[in-house]
Amino acid sequence: MGLVYNPIHNRKKKGHTMAKTDAQTVIEKLKEAVYFSICYKPKKYNGKPIYRNAKWDDKCKIGNGYIIYYDRDRGGYRCATGESAISLEQGSLNNG
Repeated sequence: MGLVYNPIHNRKKKGHTMAKTDAQTVIEKLKEAVYFSICYKPKKYNGKPIYRNAKWDDKCKIGNGYIIYYDRDRGGYRCATGESAISLEQGSLNNG
């Protein structure tokens, strides 16, 4: 299952709004799945795509223009900025 989350950055652009329920929906899906893959294109790397295997836990969050996640490949928390594509991993759903 794939989700695309396009957060609106702190600077306000005319005609751009994000319903709070969009972020809440993404968070609910991530909490259910726990493990996921994320791809994002940070300005720091001139828009070059960054791919990571990630985990969602209590320290992770979605803010205005960013997603904080746990990087399973490199260990530690990372911050994804800009448009992010998230793929939930099959078989990682919590049943309880």
